[in-house]
Amino acid sequence: MASAAVCSEDALASAKPGALAGEAPHSAELAPQVPCGSEQAAKQLFLQQHGSSYGYQGWMEQHWQEEVGDRLKQGQHYLDYTGAAQYTTSMITSIMGELTSCAFGNPHSRNPSSTRSTQEVDLARSLVLQHFNADPEQYYVIFTK
Repeated sequence: MASAAVCSEDALASAKPGALAGEAPHSAELAPQVPCGSEQAAKQLFLQQHGSSYGYQGWMEQHWQEEVGDRLKQGQHYLDYTGAAQYTTSMITSIMGELTSCAFGNPHSRNPSSTRSTQEVDLARSLVLQHFNADPEQYYVIFTK
């Protein structure tokens, strides 16, 4: 049976890595503590407990402001990372150079801009197969929207 978490501003000082709020205590341990009211305190507790396995070993926490910045307004939170992650500033910067210097056409047409699109899609498929060490004779990558 899971016990209730203890609400305490002292939770940061006593948090144990890996402990989850509401998790049943082990042997004589007390129920895990969670901070009350403070978003920053809750964030610090979360990072203390899960920081080594969260956000690409801390990269996301270190670069969040420069990579996502003010696109999410004060008090807004984005939680649908299984659907689509937030695009980062470095992604935008990287793709802008290509989008402003090249034309991309319908990959099902036959003209120079369409040929470029076809080549890029084929490259992306190849990279996905390589990432998963999948034999292109046995597997095919299909992009959906």
